[in-house]
Amino acid sequence: MTSKCIVTAAAAALELGVNEGTVRRWIREGAPCERLGGRGPGRGSLVVVDDLKRWRAGRAGLIVGESAGPDLSVIVARGLLRAFKRGTKGTTEPTWVKLGDNGSRAAIILADAYTAIFFELTGREPELESLPPPEIQFLHERAYSLLLQRTSSRQEE
Repeated sequence: MTSKCIVTAAAAALELGVNEGTVRRWIREGAPCERLGGRGPGRGSLVVVDDLKRWRAGRAGLIVGESAGPDLSVIVARGLLRAFKRGTKGTTEPTWVKLGDNGSRAAIILADAYTAIFFELTGREPELESLPPPEIQFLHERAYSLLLQRTSSRQEE
């Protein structure tokens, strides 16, 4: 039998890297908790962080501990790259062309969107030690190569 580490909503928020209000909102939305909180000192909700992580993953359509299909973050990365290269809704015009940009701003926005989506799915930022999916690496490389080109062409003028 494994023991559960029951903590306050504040401690869970700290461990998950989110605001305490976010943890309380998750509880109101149905996240598992060991004890619902009340008003006053010492009467806050108590939760198990691993249970919150599993609940968040389940809401995002992920099955924790199983590898039956591709990771949802990889699917999101593919979708963002597709929007960058080919557009959406059956169009063939890339997103960056619609924005009237050379691609650098759109690439930065989509790469940042991936980070934000990853956080919403998992409750944490992507690990700095591990590389993002190749699709997101492409967006980063595209953004910075175009920014460098723009900077060097301005210096030549």
